[in-house]
Amino acid sequence: MRQVNEFDACGCLPTSGEPVREVRTLPAGQVAVKRGGAHATKHERSKASKARSSVAEDVGVSAVAWIPATGMDERRWMECGKHIGRAGNGTNWWIGDWLRYGNARYGERYRLAARVTGYDEQTLMNYAYVAAHIPVSRRRADVSWSHHAEIAKLGAAAQETWLDRVVTDRLSVKDLRVELRADSLKTTPSIAPSAQRACDDVSLCPTCRRPWRADRANQRILALRGRMT
Repeated sequence: MRQVNEFDACGCLPTSGEPVREVRTLPAGQVAVKRGGAHATKHERSKASKARSSVAEDVGVSAVAWIPATGMDERRWMECGKHIGRAGNGTNWWIGDWLRYGNARYGERYRLAARVTGYDEQTLMNYAYVAAHIPVSRRRADVSWSHHAEIAKLGAAAQETWLDRVVTDRLSVKDLRVELRADSLKTTPSIAPSAQRACDDVSLCPTCRRPWRADRANQRILALRGRMT
């Protein structure tokens, strides 16, 4: 038996005021985490026991299935949906924070993480990016991870503003994307006509892909043709 003071078995920081957890390693390599220990009240232990027994009685879950018991009423079905939705939304955050911890402590581990989780490396990089750019204190449980991903590149104040709008205006991810694009067009400075002409008058070298002005490009092409004849 060992104690974990900063990070528990999954690498997550304990919540404020949460007592130290005892972690027991099982023979199969699994880890059992005992939350609260002696500090948990009798009421808390009883509540947790009832919740576990309730889930065990009417729902079975595995890596590939959710199996309800026969006769589940609609209210219980809705409760299960809420739990599934929250778990699914939280998974992306968990993986992102897990990656950040591993990369900071052991060096970049995206290839190894891809083998462990089954996700491709680019997806894992996206999870880590969003987790790194939106601190826990700013994340909203009532806003999907995909909404957070859309505003991850913005500054702190802008993130708060857009998250508020997602909640108040009930914006879908698609709506949020459209609104962000429209807002960026408003704030992007217009290009002067002379500057626009200068941009249009530039082409790329077919060999090195460096920008050429049209007049220089034409001279270069004519010179090359002269050498070939």
